[in-house]
This record gives sequence, C-alpha cells and structure tokens, in this order.
Amino acid sequence: MLRWLWRLIIWFRFLRDAHASLTLFAFGVGCILSGDAAFRLVYDGVKIESMKTILFSQIVISELYILGPLILFTPMLARVRRTGLRTYGHLVNRYNRAFHDKWAAGPSPEGEPLLGSADIQSLADLGTSFDRIRSMKLFPFTQRLVIQVAVAAALPALPLVLLVIPVAEILKILAGALL
Repeated sequence: MLRWLWRLIIWFRFLRDAHASLTLFAFGVGCILSGDAAFRLVYDGVKIESMKTILFSQIVISELYILGPLILFTPMLARVRRTGLRTYGHLVNRYNRAFHDKWAAGPSPEGEPLLGSADIQSLADLGTSFDRIRSMKLFPFTQRLVIQVAVAAALPALPLVLLVIPVAEILKILAGALL
C-alpha cells in the first residue's frame, strides 16, 4: 500500500510540474525569435512595429502547444461536474428536507439533544462535498500556469526594448514612476 501511495505522490507531482517545465520550450523559441528580431532591427533597419505580430503570435502559439492538449479533458470534466451536481444536488436537497423536518419544523426528537448531534456534522460534511463539486474547474490548468507560459515566451523579447529606447530614457521613465 505504501508503495502505491508513493507512486501516486510521484504521479501527482509529475502532472503538476510537467506543464510548468514545458515553458522552457516557449522560452527557447522566444530567444530564437528575439535574436532574429534584434538582428533585423540593428542590421536591416526594420522597425519594431513589424516584429510585434511575430512576437505576440509566438506567445499565443506557445500557450496553445503547451496548454492546448489539456483542453481535451474539458468535455469530460464538464460532464463529471454536471453529473456530480445533479446527483449530489438531489442528495443534499433530500437531506436538507429531512433535517428540516426533524429539527426545525416540529418538536425536537425525544432523547436526542441538538448539541452534539451527528445530523449536524453529516449536514456540514455533505455541504462540503457539494461545494467541492461546485468549485470544480472545467480547465485542468490554472491562471497562474497561463501567466507562467506567457512570461516565459515573452521574457526573451525584453532586451529588444534596449535596442529601441535609449537607456537614459528608460531610467527617466523609471524615475518618474518611482517619484
């Protein structure tokens, strides 16, 4: 049992970290495109505006090839969520009615104190289970991962700013923002 538990821990860790580690590919492609853009800016006299589309497209394509395969799980997750909401919704509704009828609608049951009743704990546990199903996400990735991929893809283009805007101008803008 411990061996299987260890395998599951490794598998969950792999699934959590696998897509974050794929951002290295986005960073590498960004480096190649930024290097080409820098060459064209310096030696061919191309304007930075003509490179914006390519660099932005690289960010979008990086998002698609890293996170796109995970979108295939969305219909299954949506179906499981709908089924869970329907099933647990009926169960919660029945339990809430029974709880109301037992404790709120009529006199308290004889010999059963309200304080410390297992019914209240069961109600709370059932509510927690339903909340877990309701908060289930349709996409198997977080907004944080989307941002990580975008930053990794865009980061190599940051030095291009130094080719377009003089360092003195950048320092002046930063000083104005700080003061």
